[in-house]
This record gives sequence, C-alpha cells and structure tokens, in this order.
Amino acid sequence: MSEYIGDFAEDVTLNFKFTTVNLSQVPTTLAGSPVLKVYKGDATGTESTAGITTTIDFDSVTGLTNVKIDLSADAFYATGEDYQVVITTGTVDSISVVGSVVREFSIENRFEEADTTMTTQMTEGYAADGVAPTPTQALFRIMQNICEFSISGVTLTTKKIDKSTQAEAYELNDPNKPTQRTRSS
Repeated sequence: MSEYIGDFAEDVTLNFKFTTVNLSQVPTTLAGSPVLKVYKGDATGTESTAGITTTIDFDSVTGLTNVKIDLSADAFYATGEDYQVVITTGTVDSISVVGSVVREFSIENRFEEADTTMTTQMTEGYAADGVAPTPTQALFRIMQNICEFSISGVTLTTKKIDKSTQAEAYELNDPNKPTQRTRSS
C-alpha cells in the first residue's frame, strides 16, 4: 500500500489519497475512528498528528481517503528528514489495519544530496590540453558552459558549480562579435 510521493520543500501542504480494500479487494471504508500519524525516520515515540486532516470516503467514494498535511504546523516537520504516514487506529471490514504505511515522503532530504554528489563527481573535472576528456570531464565542461560566466574585453571566464570560483578562462577572437575562443593557460 505504501508509496514514496516525493521530496518536498519545507512548510508546504501535502495532499494525497489512498484506497482501503477488504479481503476481496473491494474498496471499503476505513472505519473504527481512524487515526493517521506521521513517523520521522526510524524514531519511535515521537510520531505526530500535527497538521493532519483526514477525510474518510472522500467525495462520497467508498474506501477513498484524502490526507492533507500542513508541514508548517509543527517543528516536527524538519528539513533533511524522511517521513512515513501510518494508520495507528482503524479497521477495514472489521479487520485491523493498524501499522499500515500509506505514504512516505521527505522534506528537502534529496536536494542537497544531489548537489553534493554532482560536485564531488565533477569538481576539478578538467582534461589537460591536448588530452581527450573522460565522460565525467566532458559533462563537467558542458555544465560549465551552460552555467555562470562573465566576459571582460576578450576574456570569457566560466565559474565552478559554487558560482564564485573561476573554472576556466578563454580568450575570444573578437570583443564585439566573437566566433572563436581559445582556452587560456
């Protein structure tokens, strides 16, 4: 039943749905005064119901539950964390569904990881003059050419991923209408 729904920015409101079914796989109302709680990572005893609004049989559709979670409702929802939404009270066709994880999400826990990985793989990814670049070095050069750069006179300077450190410098053949560039030493 569980599904990862994404990595979200801090303090947004999530809105998702899930369907409960009986043993015959027929959509069936989540009953028994249902409660959903959010768990943070592998922590126990810290689960929260803050900011959760649950609508059972949403839009009069049997078995369809709508869940809205306001991530700004409590400091419990913090960046750099993974979360699981779990049924902690409830039954379907008189059978307990306690412990069912209905959705998983994270808050800004994948953004930084991707940036760090990219920087680690590509920093100083330059081939020496006259040497064929590796695929990583070639990709790095392409990224530099579509990233930040500046032109002063006939000098074109590209920036590293941090957007402040010089990556490479080139000399342009014409300051007004360049048609070629040569890598400076």
